[in-house]
Amino acid sequence: MTTKNYCPGCGGSGKDYNWVAPKEWKGGSWEHYVQKNKPKPVPPKPKPLFAELLANTHVRSIHLPKRIDREMLMKEAFRRLGIADRKDLFFPAIDGKNPPVKNTSGMRPGNWGCALSKSAIMKEAVELKKPLLLLEDDVVINEQIHPILDACLAELPADWKVLYLGFVALKPHESMPTHGQPIRDRKGKWFEVLANPNLNHALLIRDLDCLKELSAILADPETYKRDEGRFTSDYTVAQYFAHKGIPMYGVVPEVAKQCDTYSDNENKVINRRAVFQSLPPQALNRKWNITGTTQYPIEWGGAENLPDGYVAAKIHPPFDLTLTLDTKSDVQLLYLATSRVKDGEKITVTMFGMEKIEFDPAVPKTMTLEPGDYTLTCHPDGETWRWKHVAIAIKE
Repeated sequence: MTTKNYCPGCGGSGKDYNWVAPKEWKGGSWEHYVQKNKPKPVPPKPKPLFAELLANTHVRSIHLPKRIDREMLMKEAFRRLGIADRKDLFFPAIDGKNPPVKNTSGMRPGNWGCALSKSAIMKEAVELKKPLLLLEDDVVINEQIHPILDACLAELPADWKVLYLGFVALKPHESMPTHGQPIRDRKGKWFEVLANPNLNHALLIRDLDCLKELSAILADPETYKRDEGRFTSDYTVAQYFAHKGIPMYGVVPEVAKQCDTYSDNENKVINRRAVFQSLPPQALNRKWNITGTTQYPIEWGGAENLPDGYVAAKIHPPFDLTLTLDTKSDVQLLYLATSRVKDGEKITVTMFGMEKIEFDPAVPKTMTLEPGDYTLTCHPDGETWRWKHVAIAIKE
């Protein structure tokens, strides 16, 4: 800091000789200096959309009281959701061996009890006139659920009715109207449209009419008789939305997964990978997006040994996608594979609107792209691609 005789604060009268000017100011127009160096506005924090929605949502977890291990698991899930202080979060599961509605569906007792439990919970939500977050007691919640769902809810169409927080994307049955549609169609940064999502371990439904109709359908044994009890209530829920023409949205990346645990329905231990990808801040606030159709989920941060500042999306062929860049970006095209790859093998893919790109797996292809949309297409032939991936890395 340096002392000057000129005091902008007193109109240049020179009476305030204690005024100390910033040393960066070399004289000249004080107004110009102030305008040039005024503090940059702090970007507003993302609106807590998920917390606001959750505050007015009926949350229930189907729970067998004898499963103390799952009770502890769900208490941690409630903490991550930010609702640990709520009461009546657990719904005592209906015993399928002694059900209030006789089981003539052909389903196993455990599956029938689960269907009746879902029906009863949906009826509660309708009576309360609130959306429903339906949970099963073997669910693990991602620590980053709030920022991910805040971004997802901000991007979803305003009239959305159902959102899967976790799912398995299956090929639609021939009886479903979505048969022949892409299994998973990436429509935004944070969601995709699903043709036949399986599993109801974390399902958010906000339409009361849907809840009312589903409650009656799930509790009706005739619903499952047509299929000889082969399909569970999970499949019935997806069937309902498909026949109604209601888009079934899934958040990506998933924020709820089922853990490895003993299944009372199937009387065996079910092994699942309840592992979440930890998204870095630049992935949560990225200025690029990938949309389109892919058979397998896009994995964020899936590439190893990335240069500093890059965020990667690992994609398993086949796929038809669009890369949208908001700003001019450095892009790397990487090839990831298992040891089945032969030494010196090269691959050819059609990407970024170019004719074809051929590159060595050991040497990433780097290019600088202007803002805009670029096609990412890869339909390789043969089983050699079964365990191979392509990764798109963007420098933030």
